Amino acid sequence: MNVIVEILANYWLYITIFGTALLLIAPWLFVWRYQQKRRWLRENGQIAQARIFNVWTSGLKIGGGSDERGMGLMLEVYPAGGQPYLVKTREQVHIFDLPKLTPGTMVEVRVDPRKPRNLVITSWFVAHECSSKSSA
Repeated sequence: MNVIVEILANYWLYITIFGTALLLIAPWLFVWRYQQKRRWLRENGQIAQARIFNVWTSGLKIGGGSDERGMGLMLEVYPAGGQPYLVKTREQVHIFDLPKLTPGTMVEVRVDPRKPRNLVITSWFVAHECSSKSSA
C-alpha cells in the first residue's frame, strides 16, 4: 500500500496528464475506427438490395452535421444468390431525406462478406414498394 501512495505522490502530475489525454483521445479514436469500418464496407462490400422494414429515431450521432439525424432501421436484405434476412442498423440521415424513409422503400447496401450483418447503405431510394421480392 505504501508503494502505491509513493507512486501517486511522486508521479501525480504525469498520471493526471496521461489520464486527461486518454479521456480526450479515446472518443476520437472510437469515431475514427467507426468511420474506417464504414469506408472499408463502401469500397469492398458486396452490393445487395434491401427493403426498409421499419424506421425509428435512434439518437445516434457519430460525425455528420447538425442537419443529420440518427435513425434506426430494420432492413430486409436480399443478397445476390442468397436467402433474404433481417438486419437492424443505424444510419445518419439528412433531415430532407427523413420523409422519404418509409417501409417498403428499396435501398442499395454494401454487405461485409465475412459478417453479413455488417452493412452500410450506399444509395437511398432505389425504388419504392417492391412487392415481388417481399412475396418471394
